[in-house]
Amino acid sequence: MISTPVRKAGRARPASLLGRYRAPIRLMVMAVVASVAVGPTVGVARSQGLPYAITSAAAQIVSPVDFAGDSVQAVDLPVPSDLTFKSYWVISGIPSNGGYSYPFAVRVFSGRVWFREIAVDPKKNQILLEVGATTAAPVPDSSGKAEAASTIPTSVDNAASPTPLALVNTSGYFSTVWVDPVPLLLNGVRNNISWTYDTSTGTVSNLVYWDSRQWASWNGWSEIYHYQSAYYNANHTVGTGYTNATYRTSSWFPLPTCGTTTTYYSANNVYGFGNGNIGGGVNTWSTSGCLFLMRYYGGAGR
Repeated sequence: MISTPVRKAGRARPASLLGRYRAPIRLMVMAVVASVAVGPTVGVARSQGLPYAITSAAAQIVSPVDFAGDSVQAVDLPVPSDLTFKSYWVISGIPSNGGYSYPFAVRVFSGRVWFREIAVDPKKNQILLEVGATTAAPVPDSSGKAEAASTIPTSVDNAASPTPLALVNTSGYFSTVWVDPVPLLLNGVRNNISWTYDTSTGTVSNLVYWDSRQWASWNGWSEIYHYQSAYYNANHTVGTGYTNATYRTSSWFPLPTCGTTTTYYSANNVYGFGNGNIGGGVNTWSTSGCLFLMRYYGGAGR
C-alpha cells in the first residue's frame, strides 16, 4: 500500500490570474470578531520600525542554523533578490484531523511581505519559515500550462456610517502557492480585497473581495471544491475575505508511488484593517506519497 503522510500549514481565515469561469457570490455581513491576533507583537514590531509583524503563534530564532537536528530537512525555494528585514520563525504543529497544522498569519504595515518554507522537522512536527520585506509579488506560474479561475468582485453590505472627509480607499492581497522542487506550480490561491477606512474612527466600510486560483491541469490537478465569503468584525475595524478550496491529482508523475495527492486551503484569508494595514493568514496542508517533493510560499501587500 502507498502511505500518505500529512503535513498541514497555517490558520487564519498567485500574480494576476485570468478567470476560466466566473461565479458571482453574494457576500453576507457576519457580526463576528475576525480571527486576527493584534497583541504585543504588533506594537513591538512597530516600535522597532519593522514593516510587518507575525500575528500567529511562532517562536523567532536568530538564524536558520539554530533550527537543527538529525531529522531536519532543508527546503529549497526561490526568494526575491531584494528581500530585507529577514526573520525566521519556528512553528510547532498542532494535531488535527490525523495530521498537523502550522498556523501562520502576518500583518503588513508598509510595502510587501514574502514568506517561504525553508526547513521541516518531521520528528518534532515543526517547520521553519523565512519572512521578509520585498518589492516583489508572488508569481506562481509563467508556463501558461496552469488552469485558472477567478471570481468577480462582490461587495459586502455596508453597515458603517463613516465621516465622509476622513475616508481613504485602499486594496491589497494575500496569496499562498504550492510548488514542486523545480519549482513548478501545483496549485495556488490569491485573496484580493479593497476597502475604505476612516482615519478618524478606525472603521472599515465598502469591503469588496474576490479570489484568483490556479492549478496544474497539465499534471492531472483539478479543483474539486471552492467557496469564498467575506465579513466585517463586530465593531467594523477589520474586514476579512476568505477562500476554502481543494485540489487533487492521481498522476503518476513525478513518481508512480505518489498515489493521490490532495491539497487543502481551509482557509486562505486576507484582512483589511481600519488604519489601512493589510494582513493575511493561511491554513493549508497536503496529503501525498510524495509529500517530500512539495513545499509552499506566499506573500501579502499591495
